[in-house]
Amino acid sequence: MSWLDDVSIGDDRSPMVGHPQDFLVGGGPGLCVDTDEMERMGASLQHSAQALDVLSHWIPAEQSRLAHRYYAVHARLVRLCETPEGAAEYGPQLEALESAWVRFENAAALACQGSCGTVALSQKIESLSHQLERATGMYKLTEDDLRNLFASFDFETMMMHLVAQQLALREYFPASFTVDGRVYHTKQMSDTELAAVFLSWMQAKLGAQYYGASNSLQVSGNGSNVILHTPGFEDSPELNTAFDGWFDKVTPQELIHAYEWDDPLTVAGMLIFGPIQFFIYRGILEKTGVVTRKTVPFGEQLPALWLRTYDQSAYAKFAASQQETRDIRRANFPQTPTGKLIGTDRAQRLERKLLATQDYNPLKQGGGAGLGWTAQGSRAGAARTFPKNPGDVFRYSNTIDPYGDNGAFEIQRWRNAAGQKGVRVILRGTESWDAGSGMPQDMLTNTEAVAGMETGPARAVTAALQSMGVDSATPVELVGHSQAGIVAANLAADSSFTSHYNVRSVITAGSPVAGAMGRVPENIHMISFENSNDLVPKLEAGLNPGSANHVTVWGNRGNLFNIPDAHNRDSVYANMADDFLNAHYSQGDDFLKCRNNDMNLNHKIVFADSQRFEMTRK
Repeated sequence: MSWLDDVSIGDDRSPMVGHPQDFLVGGGPGLCVDTDEMERMGASLQHSAQALDVLSHWIPAEQSRLAHRYYAVHARLVRLCETPEGAAEYGPQLEALESAWVRFENAAALACQGSCGTVALSQKIESLSHQLERATGMYKLTEDDLRNLFASFDFETMMMHLVAQQLALREYFPASFTVDGRVYHTKQMSDTELAAVFLSWMQAKLGAQYYGASNSLQVSGNGSNVILHTPGFEDSPELNTAFDGWFDKVTPQELIHAYEWDDPLTVAGMLIFGPIQFFIYRGILEKTGVVTRKTVPFGEQLPALWLRTYDQSAYAKFAASQQETRDIRRANFPQTPTGKLIGTDRAQRLERKLLATQDYNPLKQGGGAGLGWTAQGSRAGAARTFPKNPGDVFRYSNTIDPYGDNGAFEIQRWRNAAGQKGVRVILRGTESWDAGSGMPQDMLTNTEAVAGMETGPARAVTAALQSMGVDSATPVELVGHSQAGIVAANLAADSSFTSHYNVRSVITAGSPVAGAMGRVPENIHMISFENSNDLVPKLEAGLNPGSANHVTVWGNRGNLFNIPDAHNRDSVYANMADDFLNAHYSQGDDFLKCRNNDMNLNHKIVFADSQRFEMTRK
């Protein structure tokens, strides 16, 4: 286990022993450890512990057997020494026997009970065996631990799957549809993906009515402005035909009765559970016959509710409130940590910044927001400190706040003492909850990403890497929380992207990435953190597939009934990443070792910089 001492874990993490019930881990351990050899070592340790245990019982038994002979001989010599002549002849033998017996008893006690005795060694080896068993991923949680961790997950996954089934309504989808020349086959898509297609289409249509149609994205940074073509599901002629016709079938009367405000059970359920949770619960009751549906069948109920929720007047109100939020964010940007660190005007925001590489404590220095200099040696817009471990990277993203309607991400570059290079793309999650505005980090990108579409932010990352001249040999890491994690995973799963860029590591938190993870090549190390109380990563209604290099870490943080807290990037996911790696589970230590080797983070970092990119829908 000496290799654990060589893992570059960063100065902000201290070794600690974690509790096995804190985490449930899927996938791993990775390919950097010979697990067969470790299992053989474990078996050998178990055998040694058993042998020592046997020896620790044999020594006292042998001591007892010899004691009978000793006392018999000792008594005989004592009798022989009762006369002066006998004492002169047998006295030295009696003295030698007593001295030898004392030495034997002392030696036997040390052999059994001493610090290196058989009992102590057996206990130490047994403890080492258990540690090795855990390190090779063989540690098993109890059935109760598993049931407690997944009790809420199973029920919520079932509910999400039910929502997806009802929203997808496969019979309304064409067998295939095209978007910008790409063909999607309905039979090959899950209910969740089809539901996301439907929601993307609907949101884009509503967004276009309020903000105007948009099929392009402007990406600024590194001295360039690029306009990217960004088609959506609303551009599919087949979907337009199918959904427009379907919408015509939903009558105003059905929209009214879908709410059933005259039903006391509905009113009570809405107040207790909230609208979405209640209607799922109500649907389950209807399917089991406990509750009789009086108006709209459940198969048409949820789509009707979505339409009612997104009618034009309601959407216009909601969109206006979201625009107001973005305007306030723009006005307050100079006072934010990001504004103070990188500057407030556009030229400052898009200026390349040096990152400090000295040791730091992120909890004391604002998550990596340490004082530094710009690439030009100016104090204007201080640089931040280069983050290394996953938790610190999540904290660092606090200093990539968007500016108004402009989405933002950063690309970091570094060089270690051996002259090796690395690149990291840090994406941010959802910044706006409407769809189709200038802000591309919105609900439209969320649903498009879950549906597997190449989103605007994904296209922006490709353009940004190209503008920075990142070659196909330099290792690239993709990191994101929530929506950003979906974009990162989709990029890693896209062969057209990985054929140009050497993606070696993907880190996500609170992101529904089950579909993408199954497509990410196994030579890419991927770790996903999911809180069992967080609804967001469950939106795909399925568990992430595990493999040697694809690891999912499930924790149990926060409160199921407080979605913002359970989904929080810092208080939940950054801390979860710290705690998991500190606990030294094999999957965590092995991921970190392999990722640090692949990303050239295994030597001292001597240079690092960061380039901000901003993107706006046009």
